Amino acid sequence: MKKKKILVVEDSRVTLIALKKILENNGYDVYAATDGEDGLKKSRILKPDLILLDVMLPKIDGLSICRLLKFDETYASIPIIMLTAKSQTSDKEIGKQVGANAYITKPCNTKELLEKIEELISNKKRILIADDEQTLLDSLQRVLKKYKTDYKVFTTANSVEVPGMIEEFKVDILVTDILMPGKDGIELIKEVREKYPLVKIISMSGGGALGKEEYLDMAIRFGSSYSLRKPFSLDELISAIKSVVDEGHNAKVS
Repeated sequence: MKKKKILVVEDSRVTLIALKKILENNGYDVYAATDGEDGLKKSRILKPDLILLDVMLPKIDGLSICRLLKFDETYASIPIIMLTAKSQTSDKEIGKQVGANAYITKPCNTKELLEKIEELISNKKRILIADDEQTLLDSLQRVLKKYKTDYKVFTTANSVEVPGMIEEFKVDILVTDILMPGKDGIELIKEVREKYPLVKIISMSGGGALGKEEYLDMAIRFGSSYSLRKPFSLDELISAIKSVVDEGHNAKVS
């Protein structure tokens, strides 16, 4: 299997050597740059699978590099983890605005760093399931983790938390009930579609008024790619996920 390429942009030689050793010991192909100018140049030439980027760098600072890469569609998909000192935590807000995918505080916790790297460069689809039935959430999370290891699953019982979780966990697919506490499901679908146009949406609906055909159709009309009627099987959910991942799918009710 071809090794994943990681570019480390760090001006501290001690930190750079330590990070390089950790990453190489865990099977990554590591490249290094010690200033922002060289880091930006190597980012464009190498197109690495991930960039570890210090905030404070000579020549060009890390936040400026992140902005230049993330606002260029050629490099925008490269995950970037910002390395910040404890005194630089205010930079996280700016980092969000320029597209940083994650932040690690120095000195780095090895386990946290490796888990975050794996999360960002793996091919796992990140799925957020929103439903106020905790039993259903636990069941779906359990079976998806057990039978579909190529999915990373997050859950919430409160629709108000959904936009923040989409941003924090870089969610690919939202599976949401139409009736949720805190925010109407249709309004949530409209908000997600407007703010996060790349996120695929699967809506769920139980019996009663919200199970009627017109409400399922409404979810599709406002941005859901697929609607599922409860109760549904794991196979039906997997089929819906595969359908929305396929760019050629047509929105449908099942």
